[in-house]
Amino acid sequence: MTIPLPSLSGAFPTHGRCWLAAVLLAVLGAAPAAGQERATLKGHTDRVRTVAFSRDGALVASGGWDRTVRVWDAATGKERAVLKGHANGVTAVAFAPDGQTLATASEDGTVRLWETASFQEQAVLKGHTGAVLALAYSRDGQRLATAGADATIRLWDPAAAKELGVLKGHKGRVLTVAFSPDGKFLASGGIDRAVKLWDPATQKELATPQLHRDPVAAVSFSPDGKLLASGSWDQTVRLWEVASGRAAARLPQLAEAVNALAFSPDGAVLATAINDRAVQLWNVADGKAQATLQGHTKAVTAVAFAPDGQTIATASDDMTVKLWTSGTAQPPVTLRGHEGGVWSVAFAPDGQTLASAGEDLFVRLWDAATGKEKAALKGHTELVTAVAFAPDGKTVASASEDKSIILWDVAAGRARLTLNGHMKAVWAIAFAPDGKVLASASHDRTVKLWDTATGQELATLAGHKAEVWAVAFAPDGKTVASAGADQTVKLWDAATHKEKATLRGHTGTISALAFARDGKLLASGGIRKDKESEARLWDVTANKPLFTFADQFGMMYAVAFSPDSQTLATASQDKTVKLWDTATGQPRATLTGHDAQVTSVTFSPDGKTLATASSDGTVKLWSLVGR
Repeated sequence: MTIPLPSLSGAFPTHGRCWLAAVLLAVLGAAPAAGQERATLKGHTDRVRTVAFSRDGALVASGGWDRTVRVWDAATGKERAVLKGHANGVTAVAFAPDGQTLATASEDGTVRLWETASFQEQAVLKGHTGAVLALAYSRDGQRLATAGADATIRLWDPAAAKELGVLKGHKGRVLTVAFSPDGKFLASGGIDRAVKLWDPATQKELATPQLHRDPVAAVSFSPDGKLLASGSWDQTVRLWEVASGRAAARLPQLAEAVNALAFSPDGAVLATAINDRAVQLWNVADGKAQATLQGHTKAVTAVAFAPDGQTIATASDDMTVKLWTSGTAQPPVTLRGHEGGVWSVAFAPDGQTLASAGEDLFVRLWDAATGKEKAALKGHTELVTAVAFAPDGKTVASASEDKSIILWDVAAGRARLTLNGHMKAVWAIAFAPDGKVLASASHDRTVKLWDTATGQELATLAGHKAEVWAVAFAPDGKTVASAGADQTVKLWDAATHKEKATLRGHTGTISALAFARDGKLLASGGIRKDKESEARLWDVTANKPLFTFADQFGMMYAVAFSPDSQTLATASQDKTVKLWDTATGQPRATLTGHDAQVTSVTFSPDGKTLATASSDGTVKLWSLVGR
């Protein structure tokens, strides 16, 4: 029996206009309309059945009946590689989360793993007794699920090229498979009209809601993992709540059978690819059509959003892949002027001025509304590692590998005090809430406290056993947090200068710290021993961990809370910025656009804008309205 589905209307909040709209129009021109075709990628010689973006959004992979996998440059549309090896049509492609491997499935019954650096074949996974029709990586990349015409789903360890288990339950071909964002669930759909939910850990079937009258061709989890969408040849798309198993919504009847589904990275839009040569974009909040992508001349077989949500890729039986502007997110404003990597960025308390600093030895001040440079302050003799505004906005402090800290008069544009005392590079600084004290963290293994009026050193906090990379004041000014290469976070009494607690759990260098506005939460970020990024959220009232965020790679250089403390931003060596829900620990959005590691991140005081700095020499301003 089909479960009746209520309307989505009023289920989600709506958002206001972006304050940066005027800047975007001035800097970039009018924003492209949703659904505008940007490029057509030609090269396949038969129907294209699948398409996927790499995690950094730089590459697009496609596969089809011509037995090839083609890899394209997402920015230019140029073909980067043609992968040959399958003996029959290619049915599915997916990039591993770390971007180093591309998995491809085929009607020849095999799954092939390709190294993306060289596009050489790494392994061939054999186990299915018929065509492999779908595949999906878990978010941590440790498992690969494949679905086949043999009515099975197989779980693999892709690193070892080893089969982990076989899930049986479908009565016929399994057409689609997807992992939930947290990896706790696996969804599948098939020719038997069933949507099934599985526990990948136990390999047990959890639920089989009866939602469709015809085969289920597509399943997709929302980015927060709360909803599962399913699309069918019965021309319907249905959404249901993963936790409760209850039906959540259904879209209006579509004109043709549904071939593919994809949520936008912020979960606000659902794209549906159907047989009538079009892709429709639906507003998840009210179930209304937002835009239609028309341009293919035959059925659209696959659809995928770029990680930043700004581009949509579609594949079609017309032998082409098309790239479209999604219209779901405003592109960032890019501030250029630094002659080298930028290592730190900070907003003034009034949000009107932005400070940045880096390898060119300058501290640059920008008008946050226009993006124009206001001043360039020179005083350091080596890499400037950090900048921070005093609470009154009249002073900006900078730290450097030259072992010094400079306090600058913002209005006059000149140095007011130079603080010397550290024996090695100073890597982080933070003002006390009243602005009277500045904390500095150094690779000499110490944290120092300074009187900002006189420049006098007030105290040295010694206890770390390796370089100190990060420091932060609690909002009440009573606690100083520090962290570093000894893999610990230390909490200090700001008045007595005594160590209060040591938080343990990280397995690598900790390079970033931030307190939430209420002072109850502390975020720490760094790198794990397996070289993946990791952030931890701590309850500092009880000194216990709450969540671990691990969906980026390499060093996590920066963490920052939104003013309402509901979002945590993490910046990583993998060129991405990730936005997380601090209540659930689930990801909200991924921002891509920098060409090198992202070294710093900060929210504007009103929470509407995020500023990021990168080794690519730029600062970017991202509108968060609607994300």
